[in-house]
Parts: sequence; structure tokens; C-alpha cells
Amino acid sequence: MTLPAGKEAAPPRAFPVQGFAVIIFFVLIGLYSADRFLANLQRRELDVEGRRLYAAGQKLLADGQADQAVDALIRARALDRSNRTYAIALASAQMAAKQTDAARGTLTEILQQDSNYAPANLLMARIMAGEQRFKEADSYYHRAIYGLWPANQSQERLDARLEVADMLAAHGGSYELLSEALLLQNTSGNDPAILKRVAALLMKAGSPDRAAAVYQSLLRLTPKDVDAYLGLARAHMLTGDYRAAHLALVKAFVHNPNDVALRREMGLAGKLMSLDPTSRYLSSAEKLRRSSTILSLVCDDISACLATKSAPLDVRQALDDAHQMLGEKIRGIPTNEMAEARLSMAERLWANRALVCASAPDPSDPAVLLLKKINQ
Repeated sequence: MTLPAGKEAAPPRAFPVQGFAVIIFFVLIGLYSADRFLANLQRRELDVEGRRLYAAGQKLLADGQADQAVDALIRARALDRSNRTYAIALASAQMAAKQTDAARGTLTEILQQDSNYAPANLLMARIMAGEQRFKEADSYYHRAIYGLWPANQSQERLDARLEVADMLAAHGGSYELLSEALLLQNTSGNDPAILKRVAALLMKAGSPDRAAAVYQSLLRLTPKDVDAYLGLARAHMLTGDYRAAHLALVKAFVHNPNDVALRREMGLAGKLMSLDPTSRYLSSAEKLRRSSTILSLVCDDISACLATKSAPLDVRQALDDAHQMLGEKIRGIPTNEMAEARLSMAERLWANRALVCASAPDPSDPAVLLLKKINQ
């Protein structure tokens, strides 16, 4: 195109620098958004796959296929190593598959990140208990009880306390068991099932008086519970209250008159009542009769052991002295001193029982229960 004379062509208009900056900005925003979108999409896909593998692992574990469960859960955890639910599930599967060292490693990694994480402490306690490292197991159990649960789950804390109590009942000391049983009692919430376990633990801890109180509380909640009556009766027997034991058994018998075990326990309680030399208002003659019967029971027990095992001379001499005492004809009026002499002889013989008897006596043996009460 020819321009008119005297006019020159205008130079091309330059694109503003600010315009380029705006375009670049929006391009970068678009690229960032696309990158974020793809990353989120990938993350969602990985999450879906992780959940699928976790569910598959849990099902395999429930079906008893622990080794296959471990494989699935290892893959799930590889997709999300920050997911402690996957890690705990993996450790559980490893324990079920007898891969103890692997489970210990998984749990150690969790506890290094958070030593108060309760589920990991609970599983580590079970590993230690399984290896008979009971002191260390006790420490991990208590970290589980007082540690952090994912949803502050009180039931899991209670279950952990029940586990440590059961461990102490089997392998711990009476004092530690008594402490745990009392704490369980305070957190039982009057749950009959928990109270029944607490009472049994108290009996195991050597505190039948406390156990009797718990059984009585239990029977106020479940007045037809025959097992609770039986437990109460046994607690009363250990405290020497044979009359109360017999009464508890009678009440149980009313609810279950066909129970053979109850009949047997009632017979034992009746025998203890008839032999108790500490009962009030006994005549001297009756106390002597009961004391002589107790000494005779002890002599029979020791003699049965001597049939299969030799005994030190002093034990044989004591047994001969006891038989001579029992064979003596009572002249004159029976006295309290005569009864006490027989009881002292019975205690002397019983104190040496372990020297001649290979096995411990039956805890329900009348001689055991009566001599325990006499010593008290």
C-alpha cells in the first residue's frame, strides 16, 4: 500500500512487558494446578490401594492366613508409612505368623516416633510376655494403660489392665497382683463380668476377705449367680468363716439343686464346721474331740507320703509321738490343755510335710483349711 506523500509508516506497537508477566503468571498457575491435580489424583489412587490391601490383610488374618496377611500389609504400609493403623495391623499379623523379630522391629519403629502410642505398647507387652520377660512386659502394659489411644478408648485400657492382671496371676507376686486387682475393681463400673474376674484375682492374690466383699457386691447385682455364691463360699472358707460359707452354698443350691459340685462343697463346709476347734462356746471335751480328729487327718496324710518316700528321723519320731498321743486313754476330765497339745503336734507335723511329701496338699483339704485358721 502506497502512503500519501510526506507521510512515513508508523513503527509497530511494542507489546507491554507487563502483559508478558501476566501471561507467564497464569501459565505457571495452570501448570501448578495441573501438577497438584495429578499429585492429588495419584495420592487418592494410592490411598484407595492402601485401604484395599489393608482390608485384604485383615480378612486374611481373620481367616487364619497370617503369612499372606503379612504380605498384603507390608504392601499397604509401603504405600503410606505414616499410617500407624497399617503398622499396627502389620505387627499383629507378624505376631500371628510367628515372625516375632519382624513384629518387634515394626513396633520399635512406631515407638521411636511416639513412645506413648498405646496400641504399639500393648503389642510389645504381649511379645515380652510370650518371651517370659515379665518385668519388661509389665512396663509396656502400663504404658498401654496410661498411653495415648487413637480415640481415647476406655475399653482398650480396661482390656490391657485385665491382661496384665492375668499375667501377674500366673507369673507375678501377690502384692503386684493385689494392686492391679484393686485398680480393676475401681474401674469396673459395676460390670458383673469384670467384678467376677476381680474377685478371682483377689483370691489368687491371697486376699479372700476382699474377694468375699466383691462377691457380695456381685450378688447384689446378680442374685441368682450360682458361680458367685460358690466363689463367696470358698472365700469364706479361706477366712475361716465356715458357717457363712455353708450359708452361701445353701443359697446356691436353691438355684441349682442338681449341681454335684455344690453338694461336694456343702459337704466340705459342713465338715469344717464340725471340726473347727476355734468355735466359741465349745466344751473342753468337744474341743478335744475336734483336735484329735485334726491330728489324725495330719497323721494319715504324712503316713501316706511315707509309703513312697523316706523321712528324716525327727519326722518319724514326731509321727510316732502323735500316734501315741492319739492312742492314749483319756483319764479324768478333758481339758483345754489336752486339746492344745494335739493341735500343736498337728502343726509340728504339718510344718515338716514338705520333707516327706512330693506333692503339695489339695487346697480344699480340711486339714489345710483348719490349720491355716488355727495359725491365724
